[in-house]
Amino acid sequence: MNTMKNKIHHQYWTEQNHQDLKLAGSSLKDMLAVALDVVSRMPPHIHLVSGPITTGGMGTIQENLIVFRQTIEHLHEQEDLNIFSQIPFEVGMIEYHKQWSLNKSQFDYCWPILHEFYGPLFATKRFSVFHFIHGYEKSIGACWEHEQCDVHGISRRYLSYEFSFSLLSQHTLPQAPS
Repeated sequence: MNTMKNKIHHQYWTEQNHQDLKLAGSSLKDMLAVALDVVSRMPPHIHLVSGPITTGGMGTIQENLIVFRQTIEHLHEQEDLNIFSQIPFEVGMIEYHKQWSLNKSQFDYCWPILHEFYGPLFATKRFSVFHFIHGYEKSIGACWEHEQCDVHGISRRYLSYEFSFSLLSQHTLPQAPS
């Protein structure tokens, strides 16, 4: 991974934040504490990327995560925006979801991630603009984040399919063995 691009996702992080996130594991409360500490050091008018990961978007989780990551990097590098990256929290979120889903039906949605992590984060009133990746409308989580813009007075920006496709086309996906 490009070290410079990786720094974008850890800007404003301290060594203690990295250690605390590792110790947090899949605890939403502990991951939130790290996120709040990082956000407290960021300049005002924080931007956030929102979009589909498990459904919609480019069609696969892998492609959606690539677009998500590259959207954050593009907005930071090309538009010089003050972006809060959720990427460092993905490992803990995925593990939380695995544990949560053990005794749930496939039709249940993992609301605790939104209500216990993202809700308190957005309530800080530090976020000024959410950038919605094309296809967000098919994502329960991104639709909830869209609603939170009204709740917390956050502006919205909608990114086109062409924007996502151009980011994805710049990335080389691993090829399946023949």
